[in-house]
Amino acid sequence: MSDGAKTPRRPRLVRRPNVAVGPLRDLKNLLYELYLAAQTPTLDAIAAQIAADDALPGAPSRDTIARVLSEAEVPAQQADAVSVAVVLARRAGWDEGDVSSKVRSHWLQARLAARPGQPIRSMTDPFVLEVHRAIEIPAPLTGAKTSTLPTYVARPHDDQLRAVVSTSLAGSSAMAVLVGGSSAGKTRSCWEALQLIPDNWRLWHPIDPDRPEAALEELDQVRSRTVIWLNESQHYLFTPNSPLGEHVAARLRSVLRDPSRAPLLVLGTIWPEYWATLTKPPAKADAPLEPHPQARALLTGRDIAVPDAFSSTDLAILHESASADPRLRQAETFASDGHITQYLAGVPALLERYRTAPPSARALIYAAIDARRVGHGVALPHALLEMAAPGYLTDHQWDQVSDDWLEEALAYTAAPCRGARGPLTRIRPRPGTAPLRQPSYRLSDYLEQYGRVSRRLECPPAELWEAILVSASPDTLIDAAQSAMDRGLLRVAARLGERAAEEGRPDALPLITMLMNPDTQGHKIAQRSRLRNRRTVALPATTVRQRATPSASSELRSVEWTVAQMLKQGRVREAVAWLRDQCTVSEPGTLRLMGNLLHDLNRTEEAHSYWEQATLKGDHHALRRRATALRKAGHMQQAITWLGEHMTPQDSSSAAMCAELLEIAGRTQEAIAWWKQAAASGNQVVIWHVATLLEADDRLDSAVQWLCTAPHTNSVNRRRAADILQRAGRRTDALKVLHDSQLHRDEAQHLESAQRLDEAVEAWKRATLDGDHGAALRTAQLLQKMQRTDEAIGWLRSSAEIGHARDLMRESDLLASAGRLDEANCLKRYGWEPDGSIADSWHISKNAST
Repeated sequence: MSDGAKTPRRPRLVRRPNVAVGPLRDLKNLLYELYLAAQTPTLDAIAAQIAADDALPGAPSRDTIARVLSEAEVPAQQADAVSVAVVLARRAGWDEGDVSSKVRSHWLQARLAARPGQPIRSMTDPFVLEVHRAIEIPAPLTGAKTSTLPTYVARPHDDQLRAVVSTSLAGSSAMAVLVGGSSAGKTRSCWEALQLIPDNWRLWHPIDPDRPEAALEELDQVRSRTVIWLNESQHYLFTPNSPLGEHVAARLRSVLRDPSRAPLLVLGTIWPEYWATLTKPPAKADAPLEPHPQARALLTGRDIAVPDAFSSTDLAILHESASADPRLRQAETFASDGHITQYLAGVPALLERYRTAPPSARALIYAAIDARRVGHGVALPHALLEMAAPGYLTDHQWDQVSDDWLEEALAYTAAPCRGARGPLTRIRPRPGTAPLRQPSYRLSDYLEQYGRVSRRLECPPAELWEAILVSASPDTLIDAAQSAMDRGLLRVAARLGERAAEEGRPDALPLITMLMNPDTQGHKIAQRSRLRNRRTVALPATTVRQRATPSASSELRSVEWTVAQMLKQGRVREAVAWLRDQCTVSEPGTLRLMGNLLHDLNRTEEAHSYWEQATLKGDHHALRRRATALRKAGHMQQAITWLGEHMTPQDSSSAAMCAELLEIAGRTQEAIAWWKQAAASGNQVVIWHVATLLEADDRLDSAVQWLCTAPHTNSVNRRRAADILQRAGRRTDALKVLHDSQLHRDEAQHLESAQRLDEAVEAWKRATLDGDHGAALRTAQLLQKMQRTDEAIGWLRSSAEIGHARDLMRESDLLASAGRLDEANCLKRYGWEPDGSIADSWHISKNAST
């Protein structure tokens, strides 16, 4: 080579990454300068030198070295960055210790300042984001290896989700929460939506150490072009014994409306029951159950319903796709009632494992299902399962189990089902997270939902309640006590409440007070009857004052009558003064009457003051009276706010008024939520109105689901649901809605008319199990008519498990009508035992009640 010739330069294998100002830029610049000073060695040469030096802190592969030098991201491991830097420093003749120290410092600062999440192009594993694994088909049957996930069949909810994604891609922040049952395809739908997101976006999935805590820790650092992945959103927002959920909801609301962070996209999934709880209108401020105002404000209007089953149109599309995917072909052939996604998720094997389980394993699953039914959290402690499971075994079965029965049962329930989780699996905390106090297990989501239906008539045995009493956390004790009280297990509820009070839970006191007060079991009936039947006698004006003695003024109608007589005589000022005196000694209704009188006299400000006092003392009529006055005065929003802040969950009339005002104001989505609360008492007019609103909003599936699952729903509601589907041209779906419940009711009525009473009873029972709430009471009435009182009482006792008997009055009335008054009174006061017998007398200790 001549003297004038230049030595050719080797092309650089690494380019300087384009990084904005900050600690990450300092780190990347240092690494790049090292790379240039080392004469741009090949990645293989760097990897070989690292592999030859065991003293280096890391051992990155060739691809990892390329990412450390080239990508505009913080290296995942500090040790990898240090190892690369030290090797380059040696080749460049730089001080290794100084370089190592600088890289460590820059890496730490960059890590602290990094945006939460990972580049969306790096999210290639759907199972990391909790997409359910699908069934597996052995290779010999297919001739080729199947893809990670089955071919996706888009459904109408996917169109809705794509519209929300498009809103974010256009520059605005948006949120969508897919609402549906377990294994309905919610998470898979979100995964498919991710494929529409450009590569310059990130995905953040906060899970460590705890979901709500992880969300709160980094949410303020989230920046634009980030997908916030909130699969199983209830774990972030529903923390009934902690304020964390409300804090997460409030922070999310703030982030979504911050224009400097737009665009953001929040994707979540949730079960319908959690959605209903979180979006339920708030209760009265001093009620035992706290509301979820932040979660409700965050979620309302952002739901996308995911049907449990494929419609006939969906199945037709599936048929076209099934030719290319053997898993879809198998699901199309064997899935029942359009439950394609559930079949793909391994449900058949799961249910088979459940139904064919040996006695000890089945007892373990029953205990887990019932623990969840009565309010226990997701993590089921080992001690609870060990103590409760024997209660589900007969004496003969218990004698037959081996000494290692628990370990054998846990091994059976943990084995995977066609790639999906087994019925009951061990919860394994991630590295770096706080360890659990004791080994805990999680019940399969789908099996939990299945068990809630299949065991809906089963009262959990005493062993389960005892296990919860001994091993459950204070948070669970309150929920379990309320569940026991709902089932009429008053003694069990009292024990759980006492334990919660001993653990320092102040919210146990209202529950204990309720159990100590006989009035909560219906003993005000006689007093109310006496007031209703009171005969009003017209008195001369001169004797009005004598009639209105302090003892008589405690009866609201007497007070109202007295005031009316004074006003008829023109003694307005005297009536106001006398009624004001009564307000200091009378029931809250008297405060309302005072407000009404002052309002009629145009003393509006004073009237509102008295209505507020009456409302705070629990008078629902005063609550609505003030709302009406505010509305008529043109203060619509103030009336809505007043109702929302002060009504209780049981006050369906106030909920209906709030819903009506919201509907008048054009706020239909919010109105629907309030109408649903108003329907809690089973008001059929309200139930139908909700369905009408949903249908008018083109939410047909939501309307049908509401009619079929609303409180105290009946066959008439099912027929209306079928009419909605029929009008939409969905005849097959309409027939499915009608079939079982209506057939059983028609059959029962026919058999009863033919005096085939034994058969009629069984038909009424079948109608009850199919969701006809009125059939439960009809079954008991027919049994009583046949002189089968004990059986009637036992049936009502069982139906209480599914919400048909909300108190003990029906059972005690049956006993009283049979002349068994002592048993009736004992049942009212002391409730049932878990075995179905009437409880003996019990009491609550003074320490627990103070």
